[in-house]
Formats: sequence, structure tokens, C-alpha cells
Amino acid sequence: MNGKVLEAVSRYNMINRGDRLAVGLSGGADSVALAHILRGLAGEWGLTLSALHLNHRLRGAESERDEAFVRALCARWGLPLVVESAPVGELARQRGMTVEQCARELRYAFFRRNTPEGGKICTAHTLSDNAETALINLTRGTGLRGLGGIPPVRGNIVRPLILCARGDVEAYCRAHGLDYVTDSTNGDGAFTRNRIRRDVLPVLRELNPGFLDTFAGNADVLRADADFLDGLADEALDKASTGVPDRYDREALLALPGPLLMRALAKMLQCRRVAVDRRRLEGLRALLEAGSGAVQVSAEWTAGCDAARFSFVQVDTPAEQFIPVELDLSPGSETVFSGSRSIPVFSGKVLRVTLREGGIFKGCVNNNGKALKNTLDCDRIGKIARLRQREPGDAIRLAGRGCTKSLKKLYNEAGLTIPQRRRLLVLAGEDGLLWAEGFGAAEAAQVREDTRRVLIVDVLEDAECMRT
Repeated sequence: MNGKVLEAVSRYNMINRGDRLAVGLSGGADSVALAHILRGLAGEWGLTLSALHLNHRLRGAESERDEAFVRALCARWGLPLVVESAPVGELARQRGMTVEQCARELRYAFFRRNTPEGGKICTAHTLSDNAETALINLTRGTGLRGLGGIPPVRGNIVRPLILCARGDVEAYCRAHGLDYVTDSTNGDGAFTRNRIRRDVLPVLRELNPGFLDTFAGNADVLRADADFLDGLADEALDKASTGVPDRYDREALLALPGPLLMRALAKMLQCRRVAVDRRRLEGLRALLEAGSGAVQVSAEWTAGCDAARFSFVQVDTPAEQFIPVELDLSPGSETVFSGSRSIPVFSGKVLRVTLREGGIFKGCVNNNGKALKNTLDCDRIGKIARLRQREPGDAIRLAGRGCTKSLKKLYNEAGLTIPQRRRLLVLAGEDGLLWAEGFGAAEAAQVREDTRRVLIVDVLEDAECMRT
């Protein structure tokens, strides 16, 4: 199995020497095997390795057992560990989502929050998981991407076990004497994935004993085809652009071959964070062909068309209001907080502010000597810092950028929608902005080698997610 992992790492350029890796560790066989393999590579490759565990609180005592197992394993291996918990079942009901969808969203949000800056998230998805995912997508309706299954690499998420079958993992654990926990819901036929694993894959392996290897090869081809077509769609959108944001030349779009047009329309939706489905795509194509009218594609966006232009317009939704919070950071102040303080800011969002004192906080400086973007030097901030929404004219000189930019320009460059901008906060001092959510600390407030007191600002995606 080590050979298959190294092949995946090389083929998909997953991991380089000196990388900082955070491993999603559920305690199951797959994640335990992955952590064991990476731990073995860490010394030779100069890897910095840590583990992340999210307790979904779905299985009562069994969930607590899994967490305890992971804590004990990491303590035995000397592996740094971050644990959080979230009431996934309750949150899924509140959000009108399936438990699986909600768990996935919370899990990846947790991974992103706790992965070192510039680091990579390692998940333990296997070739068996990949085949199951492709079959699920096929039953629900999909395109090339869906048939290609789980991408081996997506952004900073890498999957080193993607060429290993589940049987490979179990054999590896036996050979190395690795204990692991088993999720009792894996045998529950109410879940689609379990039914495909139990009833469908065995039949496919009977028809072709090498089915998983065949699937792996097909998936690579399908993903390559999808990448090529995406490139053509990007070129088509560039040519159809009118130079005005959110506005395209209608005739240029109508001239595209049907499959390329649908892919271009899908990209329009994706870049505006709108879910892509066949109903929306067919609606947009009908609107484009009609040459008049409008279709609302989400709560934030409406698509419109006339004889010459195909456009997207943002729906003006009421902004959530945040009452500014003042933080007294002067040493010895009666109101200064110690440890962490959680501040609810908007629905489904909390900011955690942590004050650390007593000597240089070396954890705020990464291997390149660059201060992490969500840490600030308290002694350079001033006595009072104000957490608030942005105001007209706000600008910031971000650490390491060498120039001052308005928040409006930063938001434009990041492609943020108006509703997204309204939910971002800033930390302001007497002389200007000290920190901008999503962008980091100002140069004047950045952590340096002589820093004595540090303020850390963490953005949590749900008020009920809590670190333990």
C-alpha cells in the first residue's frame, strides 16, 4: 500500500518535501492507516504533521468513544491534535439539509480553520470511496466531473489513499497491528452509500474482478476531459465578456456549440456561488435564446437578457446589522479578557478572539518568518480596538503587501458579492484598520519577533461549533 500511496502522491503532485499537513482523523481504518503512513514519511520528507477530529455527536456514546480513541492514539504517537464537536443532526434540521451534507460542510469548515497557513488537508478517501461516489452521482444525474468521482487534489485538499482499495487499507492495518474504530452506521441500509457498497459493488466486481482499477483509469480520463472542456469554456467566456462586470455578449454565447454553452453557463453560476443543476441551466439557455426576460437563479442573483446582452444582477437583500464591540486591550485593564472570548456576529457565524500574554508567542510565526494573518501584536494596536462592519472609505495596508488598498478594491479583486461583503468584519484602531476578515492583519499590527502579547481572531462558521 505504501507503493500505491507514493504513486498517488507523485502522479497528482500531492505532497512536497517540507509540507505542513493536517490529517482528518476519524479513528476509522482509512484515516488511521493514512496517519500511520504519513507519520512514517515525515522524518525523511521533513513533513510537519498534525491531526484534526470533528465529533459529529450523531451516535451518542459511540461518538465519544471515537474521540477518546483518537485522543489516545495521537498522544501515543506524539501527534498534535485539534478536536471540535458539533451537533450535526440538529444543525441539519435547522438548515434543511441531509445529515451527510451538513456533516461534510461542517467537517471541511473545521479542517480549513485549523490547517496551518500554506498547509495541506489530507483526507483518507480511498479508491473504493471514489467508485461509490461516482455511482451515487450516476444515479442522481451528473456530467464528466461527477463520473470522475472524488478529485485526488482540490485546492489544498489532497487524498493520498485515492489509489488504494478498502481491502488494501484493512490488510495494511492488520500487517502493522493498527487498532481502529468502526462506525456502526456503515451497515445501515438507509444510507445510499452503504447500499451501493453492500449490494452494487460486489456485483460489478463479479462482472469484472479488476473493476476498481478500471474505474480509476476511467476517472483520470474523465477528469482530464472535463479540465480540457473547462479551459475551452473559460476562453469562450473571455471572448463573450463585454468589459462590464456580469455582462456578456449574447451573440457570442449563442454561437457556442451546445455542450460548450452549457458548460459556460454552469461556470457563470459557479462563480456567483449558485448551485448548478439541469433545471437552472435549461432555464438560462431558454432565456438566452428568447433574447428577453429575466430569471432569478438564487436569493442573490437574477439573470436577464435583451437582444444584445446577457447579464447578471444582484438582488438587493436587507443587510444583517452588527452592533460594534469595543475591546480594551490595555495591560491591567479591568475589562481586558483573558483566554478566549466568543462574539456572535451574524446568523451562523461567530468570531473567537483570544488574548495570549507572557513572552514571545512563536506559534504566530511560520517557517518563513512571516506572521500568520489572523494574529496581531496587542502592544502595537493601542488601548482600544473596535470590531465593526466596514464603512465607506475604509482602507488597509496589509502585512507583506507593501501598499495600501481600499476594502472596496480588495473585495472586488476577490470577486465577493455584495451580501458576502456585508457579512465581513474589520478591527479598527485609533489610526485606522488593524485587521480585515478574510485578508489579515495590517502591517502596523503584525506580529514580530519581539511581540509580547498577541491577539488571535478566529472566524467560526457556526455558533454551535465549539473547540474542546
